[in-house]
Amino acid sequence: KMKPIFTAQKHCIRIMFGDSEAYLEKHRTAARTRSIELQTLGIDFFEKEHTKPLFNEQNILTVHNLYNYHVLLSISIILKFHTPIALLPHFKISRRKPTLIIAPIQVDSFIFRASIMWNTFRTLPEASDIKDFSVGISLLKSKIKCLVNRRQNIGSEEEWFPEVNFKITDSS
Repeated sequence: KMKPIFTAQKHCIRIMFGDSEAYLEKHRTAARTRSIELQTLGIDFFEKEHTKPLFNEQNILTVHNLYNYHVLLSISIILKFHTPIALLPHFKISRRKPTLIIAPIQVDSFIFRASIMWNTFRTLPEASDIKDFSVGISLLKSKIKCLVNRRQNIGSEEEWFPEVNFKITDSS
């Protein structure tokens, strides 16, 4: 569902932060602007600029990771401040561990996915300081942002790997 939005986001990132000289040179196709040797268009002519380095240089989150960031932040606010009160009863908190959410049975719901994402987050190194909700919201925000940025930077410098770059998992 997010693929068209991600495609539009990559297009905008290329426009704002991409190599504009290379882009403009690519579309100078008149015979007067290129010598005869450069008029044959190879495969590199049709390749778009990679966006992963642009996202990472500018420290911009992808739409997938913005979703992850806001879900984790919303869960932490719901559990810490008990607001909005209408959502709090949907999350069953463990009696043994104050930051553990017991996932509901419904597999295809926001509450289930958010619970799984939160429980995974709390087991990762970024969340090692969070033993209860006495920590400040700014620390929670920075820990979540650190995790999401780390996940986005994993792997190849140029290629996106959705299972690694866009999911909150315990593997690095």
